[in-house]
Amino acid sequence: MKNDKDRIGRFIRTSLLLVVPLVAWLRAGSVQAVPVAANITGEIERITLDTPGDHWSSGTIVVGGQIVILPRNLLIDLPANRLTLKQLFEQAPAACIANGETGLAKADACNLSGAGGFATISANRSDAGNVIAGDVLIEKGKEVVNGAVTFINYADGYFRLSGQPGVDNAGVIVRLNDPTSRHTVQQGLGCLPGSQNCSPDPRFTLDPDNYTNVFTTGFPLCLPSTVPRTLVTGLPATASGIPGVAAGTVAQAAADGTGDVLCPSTNRGPAGVVPEPEVADSRLFAPIKLGDSVSAEGNFETIAGATFLSSHTTTVQRALQTKNDPAQPDYLFLEEVFIDAPGFINQRARALFIGFTTLATP
Repeated sequence: MKNDKDRIGRFIRTSLLLVVPLVAWLRAGSVQAVPVAANITGEIERITLDTPGDHWSSGTIVVGGQIVILPRNLLIDLPANRLTLKQLFEQAPAACIANGETGLAKADACNLSGAGGFATISANRSDAGNVIAGDVLIEKGKEVVNGAVTFINYADGYFRLSGQPGVDNAGVIVRLNDPTSRHTVQQGLGCLPGSQNCSPDPRFTLDPDNYTNVFTTGFPLCLPSTVPRTLVTGLPATASGIPGVAAGTVAQAAADGTGDVLCPSTNRGPAGVVPEPEVADSRLFAPIKLGDSVSAEGNFETIAGATFLSSHTTTVQRALQTKNDPAQPDYLFLEEVFIDAPGFINQRARALFIGFTTLATP
């Protein structure tokens, strides 16, 4: 009888030793893993693509020695553009495509600048230790140049800031990264043969539709060009008396930048007049002028011995206003946007929008 009791006791003790860990394991398995924020900013060291033939391929990016997983289907933000990881590779400069590189990593052989691009990553760290990106912003450079326009090359489509007035050999050269020719017509100095409107890297284009090259109120800017262009689609005259521009008209500026019907000097007021009068025809852009105070953002490029700022965002510090006329478009520019999603602790939602418009009263 005693032996039977001993065997039963050992059985119970052994069963408990097995059951307790099992219960603990089941409880642990039922608890959802809590993601831990792992936000990273810094220079890009490497970028890889997992499946080159897949448009939505995943990959990795290394920033500050940290390997970050770029999940499948992620859209990567650029200053005024948005691309998949595969597009980041396939739209790179030709020398980088030949190496299977983006040219944005410090380790890329095609990157001769000695520095990588800059990444701002919002990510989570899993229980397994993997850092997985949820939002990625890549900038090729973070350069900003401010100054007065001292020279405009109307033939080649660029301008200089903070140089000697009227001289084309001093000051910073600024070229808008404008591959679709929305704001400029470019050629000559610093242009690679076959490039799209002299764009050194179309991935870091300006936004041709939601304008990022504007006056402070959001009115889009342009650079007059001495290169002739023929209008395919004309503009009709308005009921309020604003003249039209017929299809087939040849747009071409004089040597001083005046007379370009696609970038008319009539959309700007006389020099030194503040505030400027209402824009004559807001269906057309307004030209940059000598003496304008300008802020240009982008990255420096050196091509064929010419160094220039390739700008994706440019602001002329003048407030242009449009007419209160149904036939005249007006513009809105958002300077700052902030949205606070409701958190479980704060239980709130906030939003802040700060902007400017060319038609303030309505």
